[in-house]
Amino acid sequence: MLQTNTLFIMLDPAFYLNEIHYLAVVVATLAGFFLGMLWYATPVFGSAWMKELGLKKEDTASSLVPLIVTFIVTLILAFSLEVLIIGLDITSVQGAAFLGLFVGIFLLATNMLSDYLYSGWSKKLFLIQAGYRVVMLIIMAAILNLWR
Repeated sequence: MLQTNTLFIMLDPAFYLNEIHYLAVVVATLAGFFLGMLWYATPVFGSAWMKELGLKKEDTASSLVPLIVTFIVTLILAFSLEVLIIGLDITSVQGAAFLGLFVGIFLLATNMLSDYLYSGWSKKLFLIQAGYRVVMLIIMAAILNLWR
């Protein structure tokens, strides 16, 4: 059980700002971003993903906005994982990878489940989308922990 003063320390942003390894956050962000480029490449899941969305290859290359937003969102995720790793005092790569798995499945994938149900996504599309996020969070959390 956490003591009250420990909880206040965990909620204090100044506590984290001194502990955060910003280079690790950037490296984890780049890893997550490049994993997405690989994950959604045509030979991996790109063809299936486009088919499930009814897209053609030329439909996906029209704007830099999705890439920029994806990079920013991935940076926010990496930063958030770093704060969790620090706050939970996770000291092993395995523990960090488990945190990524936990957050990926129990927070992101379950949240995406409602999108799947309401938007009419196929099960295959849901698994491609959610699978990427779970794997990305596992890899990013492991990378972040390597800096500890």
